[in-house]
Amino acid sequence: VEFEQIAIIPVEERIFAILKPTENMEGIGEDEALVFEVVEPENEEEEEYLNLVSDIEIIDKVFDVYNKLMDEEEKKQKIDKKTKKD
Repeated sequence: VEFEQIAIIPVEERIFAILKPTENMEGIGEDEALVFEVVEPENEEEEEYLNLVSDIEIIDKVFDVYNKLMDEEEKKQKIDKKTKKD
């Protein structure tokens, strides 16, 4: 399955990726996305990989940070539009 990257979110010294499937997946709505942890390799020979997160508390924290970032960006864009009008 291929995914569209929605965001990369740091939470508590860990990195998470919010990814949305590009095609329908059973059990996943069209407006839903999945949270994966970006796992760093233990040595230089390995590559980083993504691990699907199933812990609801972590998923909630990741989406809380994402929503705060989106709110801040929306406020910034409103200010920029207002500044350009003046």
